[in-house]
Amino acid sequence: MIKISKPFKSATQLSITQGFSKDHQAVDFGGKYGEILVAPFNAKVVLIRKPENVSELPEYLRGGCGIRIQSTEDPTISMTMYHCQNFFPVEVGDIVIK
Repeated sequence: MIKISKPFKSATQLSITQGFSKDHQAVDFGGKYGEILVAPFNAKVVLIRKPENVSELPEYLRGGCGIRIQSTEDPTISMTMYHCQNFFPVEVGDIVIK
């Protein structure tokens, strides 16, 4: 079950809890260490951030392992999951199902 991280317990999945800049509008969700990531919508994997490819990424994306997916039904919807373990059983270009 997804939970919203402290101190944003009253937030919803549509709330912006991290408005660092116009390019970083996000909602913080928490999970247990080692918990498996799941796609909240049908999507294409568009980026995987691992230690070995950090130098290829823009500066603002260099802060940890993560994965970015983009909706296959509405390309204006995407999701980035950061602070992940360095293991992703998918590759860029793969389609993941909700």
